Amino acid sequence: MTIKEMHYDFKVKFNKIDSQQRRNLLVPEIDWLLNEATAVFIGIIAFPRKKTHLGFEKNSHWGFEDIYTIVEEGTWTNVTNNVIPIPAEYMHYAKGRVKMTSTKCPTPVEGNLLVFKHEDLVEDNTLYNTSYNWREAVALFNSKGIEILPEPETTVTQVKLGYIKKPRYIHNAQDFNASGYKLPSGVTLTGTVDSELPAHVHREIVDIAVMLAANNIQVSDLQAKIGKIGFDQII
Repeated sequence: MTIKEMHYDFKVKFNKIDSQQRRNLLVPEIDWLLNEATAVFIGIIAFPRKKTHLGFEKNSHWGFEDIYTIVEEGTWTNVTNNVIPIPAEYMHYAKGRVKMTSTKCPTPVEGNLLVFKHEDLVEDNTLYNTSYNWREAVALFNSKGIEILPEPETTVTQVKLGYIKKPRYIHNAQDFNASGYKLPSGVTLTGTVDSELPAHVHREIVDIAVMLAANNIQVSDLQAKIGKIGFDQII
């Protein structure tokens, strides 16, 4: 769907939820909700990455094919001081590959990049250390970026970082005002911008946006109405 079609779909579905009040949300408000819904949708798919440390995995309802348009495979880049810089458009970690060398073996090898959470305390776990022999580099997020935990005999020379990028801000500023409108950040939006996500998930994003809107205005018997329309099947 185009952004204009997403707006139309939103209004139709929201009127079914809020039929008694018929609140008229402004274009910037609907745009904001659609972008919030997009972030929620991406988060649902990306969440399982925390379970495996190897990247996001397909869950029971949605998977990689539903966000493939915003997944960056990355290119090989040099690693300096064991720090991998985070790209400006980075949103969620997907996967990573590294090239490493060892003082005990001159042959460079490729391996996996394993990014852990700080509470996993990998520094104290000998099973999860950067290792040339096991073809694995262990890393943590911090203020520097993604920092590889060093191992005296192993040097990580290059990395290929795969990640989910931030989708562009979708909007229908054209239908609000000829000169567009400003976001709270001060950025002026003009014209229209369609969703970057695959077309087959656009209706589900609209569904999530409708639920967010209904929750924000505290629609009476919301759960019953959500079930009746079928929105309870999207998550």
